[in-house]
Amino acid sequence: MSLVDVDNAVMGGIYDHLSDPVSGFNPRLQSLSDILGPINGFVPFTIDFTQTSNNFMFGDLPANLIESSTYFQPPLITIDTLTMEHTNLVTSATFAGVVTAVVQVILTWPAAIVIPDFARASSLVTSAVVDTLNDPENQQWPSGVIWSGHVILQKSPILAAGSNWRRAVTIYCKMNAVF
Repeated sequence: MSLVDVDNAVMGGIYDHLSDPVSGFNPRLQSLSDILGPINGFVPFTIDFTQTSNNFMFGDLPANLIESSTYFQPPLITIDTLTMEHTNLVTSATFAGVVTAVVQVILTWPAAIVIPDFARASSLVTSAVVDTLNDPENQQWPSGVIWSGHVILQKSPILAAGSNWRRAVTIYCKMNAVF
């Protein structure tokens, strides 16, 4: 096993959960929208989690580069790992410690449209991600990856972005891994 295997297992586990057609991000966002009711100006969306998608990628693409991208289009979800801390929890392991992964959702909407409660809309999207990862009915993670449920949420300010408004919602996920 190598650190690449740790990286792939963590990102792959998050991807598997978010892309699940039954309990993943897309059905969860729609379900939460149905439960909470309409948010003026916000329309629930779906993410294409396939390899040829233009609104999903592995990696950390800064939100301000979306407008200059000729390929990636918002809404966009990215998955990456930021840090890996080998803490020798198991001394004979290649890696035993904490991995901080990040899921970022980049949301935009036309500047001509005013969404008076975009705070609630971005909270809805955040809940769809976190609730998917925390789903007690779906805690099958790759071997060696332990989902702790420890998340840190960060929302960027709402910014003008060309002819659009933009907000990035970032979910930092601290996970344990032993390989």
